Amino acid sequence: MHTDSVASTLAHAAQLKEFDVLGSTLAPLPDGSLRQGVERMVVRNIRLPLPMGVVTAPKTTLSEVVVRMKLGASARSFDVLGAAAAEVRIEGAAVLPSGEALGRGAGDAPWTLAPVAAMEGVLHGCIRDAVWVVDAQVTAPISRGHLDFNRVVVEHVGPNSSMGLSRNGLYVDAPDRARTDLFVFTTPDVPGASYEQRAAGGFRVTDRGGLDIPALVAGVLGTGLRTPLGHMAGNDADRMLERTKLAGQLQLGDGAIGHASDELVLDGRAQGKNCLSVSAAVLGQRLVLRWPELSASRARLRLPGGTATAGAVHGALETHVTGLSRHAREGAGLGVAVLIHAMSLCDLAFGSVEPEAATLPS
Repeated sequence: MHTDSVASTLAHAAQLKEFDVLGSTLAPLPDGSLRQGVERMVVRNIRLPLPMGVVTAPKTTLSEVVVRMKLGASARSFDVLGAAAAEVRIEGAAVLPSGEALGRGAGDAPWTLAPVAAMEGVLHGCIRDAVWVVDAQVTAPISRGHLDFNRVVVEHVGPNSSMGLSRNGLYVDAPDRARTDLFVFTTPDVPGASYEQRAAGGFRVTDRGGLDIPALVAGVLGTGLRTPLGHMAGNDADRMLERTKLAGQLQLGDGAIGHASDELVLDGRAQGKNCLSVSAAVLGQRLVLRWPELSASRARLRLPGGTATAGAVHGALETHVTGLSRHAREGAGLGVAVLIHAMSLCDLAFGSVEPEAATLPS
């Protein structure tokens, strides 16, 4: 790892207002570098700019910290070669992704989404004064990361309607076979979509289609929001979103979720960990995804100048998405914020805290 880039990264992280240190030691190492040991450090008001956006944290506590450094070009400066901590506890942090990062996408590198492929759960939607028949209650079960529209139930006054996926988009068929489009695709190939099938003659629908959620998520993350899949149907799309309420529970599986060198390996499904709750009192205004018991066995994150790794990770966080109505009406950007109520990371490491072994002449 390049020393200057490591030092630059930690300099960004050091946009601090206040910090307290307990039990500090300093010792020279055989290669001429220095090892700084800190029993406990409390850092307040961190602000860390990253390619994805800005991370802020009002309080971060580090235990058993080791920093390896060497004298810089100036006698009063040090270049950091690496850092490690037995535990890092973060409280009240926020991640605000930039609009550029949301729109840019992650490119063609493959995503690993094992926990999403094993996802089980159900989503419940309520649309007030639905255009097809008064109010509608929609129940959409998800099994092994797949949404089968043959199992989706649309209840309202009178006989139930059916929801499905055609090449044109997402629709609802009323009992009288009148079709109402809800979302119209503008791309010829929707990742993970399987479309409705009809019997000979083309009149009767025999299969309502489905969505492979890991493939859909990977496709959206890869291209970003600059190339949307489509748009809400009709001129009152934003008003429909203002009348829609959403709730649900989604249980993630175990395994790796990530892209390139960014990775989180989830565990604890047998104990009910990594269960997500989805809620929106008014879908057009705010969608909230809560993750109250995040549990992972290890993590890896790219930072400017290198990669940080961690052992066990536990936390509670939530993601807020705002502006869906405005997005449907004007194509405006969505607001996204990730709030980390609490998170602990064990065995955090960045760079190298051990000097390289000397090469002996042959």
